[in-house]
Amino acid sequence: MEKGIYTSKLKEDCGKYLEKLRDKYKTGGIWICERLGRRISFVCGKEPDDIKPYDKIDIDENFILFVENKSDLINDIDVILLKLKEILYED
Repeated sequence: MEKGIYTSKLKEDCGKYLEKLRDKYKTGGIWICERLGRRISFVCGKEPDDIKPYDKIDIDENFILFVENKSDLINDIDVILLKLKEILYED
């Protein structure tokens, strides 16, 4: 996959998985951004509805997971990050 170019299939798969996480862990807004140098670019997910603090979790050196409420999600974070890498890097 070329950097910064995402297919609708990736966005759909990623979006469905993040929606599932949001429902299961009651995270509120949950979204993924890609690092582009010193900037970040939205890839997929549900952006927050309210302006409130959110948590940042590094997926790897290229992608970041943002979550409004990570308290329940953090228990399963290793499994979640592996699944997200699978989705983001599948060819």
